[in-house]
Amino acid sequence: MIKNNTSLNKSINDSTKDFFSKIWYRNYLKNLKLISKKEKSGFIFENSFQFQNKSILFIGASPILEEEIELIKIYQNSFYLFSSDTSSNTLIQNGIKPDLVISIDSSRGTIYHFQNLPKEIPILTWLGGNSEIFYLDNPIFIFLSNYPLDQILSNVLFKNQNLILDNPTLNVSGISKSIAIKFLASQLVLSGISFQKYKGKTHAKGTGYENYSLSFINRKFPLENYNPITYKKEISKKNELALFHLLDKEKISVEFLKNINEFEKISKNKFLSIRITEPEEKQFLKFIKLNQIEIQNSLSLTKKNFQRFLID
Repeated sequence: MIKNNTSLNKSINDSTKDFFSKIWYRNYLKNLKLISKKEKSGFIFENSFQFQNKSILFIGASPILEEEIELIKIYQNSFYLFSSDTSSNTLIQNGIKPDLVISIDSSRGTIYHFQNLPKEIPILTWLGGNSEIFYLDNPIFIFLSNYPLDQILSNVLFKNQNLILDNPTLNVSGISKSIAIKFLASQLVLSGISFQKYKGKTHAKGTGYENYSLSFINRKFPLENYNPITYKKEISKKNELALFHLLDKEKISVEFLKNINEFEKISKNKFLSIRITEPEEKQFLKFIKLNQIEIQNSLSLTKKNFQRFLID
């Protein structure tokens, strides 16, 4: 297991930011305008989730999930079920209904994971996420991250409220852990988590990647040959670091579902969020314009790219 390597963590953060900076910024301003007009959307706050003394089961999309589906079915009423966007379609196909689907990826293939998601299931995402999600009929819950615009938004619109979620794993499992800690859950339980290939596959059967990959498939390149580059046979340094942070038990108990054998049924409360209105959105955008140079530099954007996506 990797040690807590601060320099490696910073290097991964910097390379991720450099690659996605323009996409995040464009999506952020677009999605902000969308949620100010969407009724079933809002930001999570201190009363959004009532998880005290209850357990959360986070379900990833590793191929090992296929071997744990029956166990999840048996005990699905013993946890709040958090699903990654990638695993949500697999769960729905197997009669398992998540209480919340988490999505942070801004890439175009993300929307394929939601094609069969029932409209009543809420989606937790951030403003830099895939914009197509914000057009769905599902309730949209927004979390604030350490992204510079999120920190500014928090200060401008949500003063005196600590709404920022830390996510050193840089993936959806880390968001589930941050939620569990912030809202005082008793335990985080994991299923479908490995961050590497298993039996030659990168993801469980039935994910949205299967639909997304159809345009790449032909006689010489069958579906079995399509593998997203994220996971390899040996766990990468990036994913090893993510696993290290995810399994750290300093702030909350973390266990794998297959290692637990005692469960009790729980009652589940409705989730709540804070809506923002169009005037509030304009207040935030005005602040960005007034502090353009400083914000532009913090986002690692050129002046041209910064102005290109700025909403009038």
